[in-house]
Amino acid sequence: MFAAKVLQFTFLGVGRLNNARKALAVWLDGHPHDAKAISARGKSIAADIMLKLIQGSSRGKAQADVLKEDVERICIQRINTLRAYLRPLDMIAQTAPLIIDPEGRSFAGETEISVADWLVQRDETAEESGPSWSLPAER
Repeated sequence: MFAAKVLQFTFLGVGRLNNARKALAVWLDGHPHDAKAISARGKSIAADIMLKLIQGSSRGKAQADVLKEDVERICIQRINTLRAYLRPLDMIAQTAPLIIDPEGRSFAGETEISVADWLVQRDETAEESGPSWSLPAER
C-alpha cells in the first residue's frame, strides 16, 4: 500500500515545483506566453495548476475572485485524487498502537520486544510449561 502511494505521488509529480516556480517568475515579469510554455512542459500538479491560472488570466479581463475560485476547485480535485488509498494506511496507523500482548504490554513503544520476538517467546514458554489448559477435575 505504501509503495502504491509512493508510485502515485511520483507519477503525479508531487513535490516537483521547478517548472511552476519558473513559470510564475516569468509570468510576474510580464511574459505570459513564455510562462504558459514553461508550465505546459512541467509534469507536476503545481505546473498544471499554474498553466490553468495563466490560461484563465489570459482570457480578457478575468476577475480575481473567479480565478481564485477556479484554482481552488482544481486544487481540491487534485487533493482528492491524492487521497485515494489513504484510508487503509490511516486505519493501520491508528490501530497499530492498540495491539497488546496478553500481559498488557503495548507493542507501540512500551516494550523493546517486537511482535515476532514475542510470538517466539510465547511459543517457547508454552513448550516449557506444557499446555495452558487443563482437564476438568473428576467428580
